[in-house]
Amino acid sequence: MHPAAYDYVARYATDDPIDLVEIGARNVNYTVRPLFPNARYHGIDAQPGECVDEVADGATWQPPEPVDLVICAEVFEHTPDWRAIVANVPAMLRPGGRAVFTMAGPGRPPHGVNIDDPLHPGWYANIEPAELEAALVAAGFVDVEVDQLADDTRGTARTRPAVVLTSLLCATEDPQRGKRWPAVGTVLDPLLASLGGSCGVVLHDCELDPPPTVPVRCEEVAPGGNPYHHRWALYDEWLADAGSVGWVWCVDGTDVEMLHAPWSAMAPGVLYCGSEPMRTTDPWMVENHPSMGGEPEDRPLLNAGIVGGDVLTVRAFVSELVAELAACGDDLTDMAAFNRCALGFEVVTGERVHTSFRGYEHDHPTAWFRHK
Repeated sequence: MHPAAYDYVARYATDDPIDLVEIGARNVNYTVRPLFPNARYHGIDAQPGECVDEVADGATWQPPEPVDLVICAEVFEHTPDWRAIVANVPAMLRPGGRAVFTMAGPGRPPHGVNIDDPLHPGWYANIEPAELEAALVAAGFVDVEVDQLADDTRGTARTRPAVVLTSLLCATEDPQRGKRWPAVGTVLDPLLASLGGSCGVVLHDCELDPPPTVPVRCEEVAPGGNPYHHRWALYDEWLADAGSVGWVWCVDGTDVEMLHAPWSAMAPGVLYCGSEPMRTTDPWMVENHPSMGGEPEDRPLLNAGIVGGDVLTVRAFVSELVAELAACGDDLTDMAAFNRCALGFEVVTGERVHTSFRGYEHDHPTAWFRHK
């Protein structure tokens, strides 16, 4: 391996037990594997050899589960399919995961041309930094950094991060319970602990004493009215400044837990929602939500405690919901407005998204979330 390439990958060396894929892992003249002594390391290559765990094509292969880091060092100059590899890497990574690339840049003489390469025998080309940067941007990466050192082109980038938003609003009375929630942050611990590597964000309107014991980003917000309505205005404000966030869930904080990471199975343009066995015509819905009118349409009832998707879809839905709730001041909760607004979106709900409502299932084999 080119010494400068090794030094570049070494910037990201860690003793942490991360999940890592190396594309082009065959040890020809050195390997970066020792830089990650505790990683769950999976090396793929077009040819078998030392450090190769699986013979596979990096342009099409995917790991069983998304990983934290993908490395591809000194490969792209040897394959005309390097852009296809770049395009395939985001799906290998968890939200917020990092990719690291090094390759021969302008000025490096041809080297290691392998006429026995089963995919592209004898192929070789130097890669310009601008070419790599364009490919990373086209693949949807963010935080793209590309440069050239001597005759090395190298770059790193991240996939868009994912966030799970929740709220603990204790300044105003909960109209369903007739009292304020205590400002005890530890009630959120089960949810926050279940998120694993996903980023949790808690919006709260009172000082939390004690705060959550699980590390989490807590943001104090201004108190408002009915907390079932006000939370959506807060989510709307947060999403408007979400930056590079790619995927988001807005969930109840005290009765929801993540069972299986959903990110790799989610599709853009889809609104993923909770649901329950009740119908929109249930007497509780009609009696407590005057905005429904006297004879509401009979539909399966979506539950506002779980909603997620790509950030553009969720923000569009939340903004519409905030506008709808502004005209529903007498509604006890957000459920009627939530169900009306969801009609304008492609909704996916049910067992893949969540367990049976109030089923208290902690070991469901496929559901992303448990809701009660």
